[in-house]
Amino acid sequence: MDKKIEYVFTKEPAGMLFLAGHAGWNQTMEDCRMVTSSDNSLAVYALAGEKIIGCAGCFIFGDRQLGHINMVVTHEDYRGRGIAKNMVKMLMEKAACRTYRLYATPSGGHVYTKLGFVPLLGQRKYFASCKDFPVMDEMPEGIFPVTEKDLEEMYILDEKIFGFPRRKIMEYLFRTHPELAFCHRDPDGKMNAFTLGRIGPAARNIMCSSIDPSAAQKLFFYSCTLKSGAEKLQTMIYDNQEKFRKILLEKGFTEGVNMNLMDWGEHFPLPDTGCYGIAGGEFG
Repeated sequence: MDKKIEYVFTKEPAGMLFLAGHAGWNQTMEDCRMVTSSDNSLAVYALAGEKIIGCAGCFIFGDRQLGHINMVVTHEDYRGRGIAKNMVKMLMEKAACRTYRLYATPSGGHVYTKLGFVPLLGQRKYFASCKDFPVMDEMPEGIFPVTEKDLEEMYILDEKIFGFPRRKIMEYLFRTHPELAFCHRDPDGKMNAFTLGRIGPAARNIMCSSIDPSAAQKLFFYSCTLKSGAEKLQTMIYDNQEKFRKILLEKGFTEGVNMNLMDWGEHFPLPDTGCYGIAGGEFG
């Protein structure tokens, strides 16, 4: 590692929030605290003297079955010195998971291929203006606010679609913004779709998972009409959702940064086509 840079594990969120904001990302202090201080997470800072010039985090799922690398940021004045690679390597050695997963931009992907990560599935961010989705007077039929008693059913549905359990992440998103949590139920009363939301300084993120395409679209676009403190809507979808991509573009969404899901280590299930919007790179 670069002898001029010190690498330390941390539970303090402020430095991560600063770097995320400097990079134009959409995290809040609460989001960064989730990454740095959860009992299933690790976080590391790169320091130049007392200045925090890099950060990275890792959520550990299951019995160290999967480590999700997230929030990898290097201050622009220190890029090209291997800092991101060193932080990720440090997290991987500490977490000791069988598989690691992360999301990388095309410009950053080479950092992770040097560590042995392999790109497996593309994804892209999409943005729209909240003003293009007027607030509805009535909630559409089949849509209901998520309550505490619905959470277990939501966790099971999410695990089926995403490939691994994410209960703590789901609980966090529900706890911080319960007003953005909705589900859709079929005529028999079974949950077949849900949405969660997260409001950051730049946009409101919409996460939607469903086993029914029509329910997913109905619920996703209802979520676009909800009032929030953000002017923009943001979501991320995988490249295996080509039909939904076309619908987003027809509804006025524009394409943003193209990214790749990359894995290291043992095979781990990829998200299926039931993911109509994911929470973002910091959460998986």
